[in-house]
Amino acid sequence: MVPGTVSALETPLVFDHDQSLVGANFSNRSDLRGAIFSKSNCKFASFEGSDLTNAQLDDANFQEANLQGAVAVNAMATKAKFQRANLKDVGT
Repeated sequence: MVPGTVSALETPLVFDHDQSLVGANFSNRSDLRGAIFSKSNCKFASFEGSDLTNAQLDDANFQEANLQGAVAVNAMATKAKFQRANLKDVGT
């Protein structure tokens, strides 16, 4: 981490309670550790190469999303939907 920057673990991003992130591009923001996407609609969104370690993905919609190469160690995804999502090379 670059000195003077804040990581997502220190200040996690919060997108919950039916937030619409349809088609959002998180590919250029690789540090999503601890982010909260619970109940968010992430259909068609891109998380390619993102670090979702310890992220909360419960009840979120990731249908047809691109998670290729993402890291999801200890991520919680209870009742999350991943139909037709690109999960190639996702690390857990």
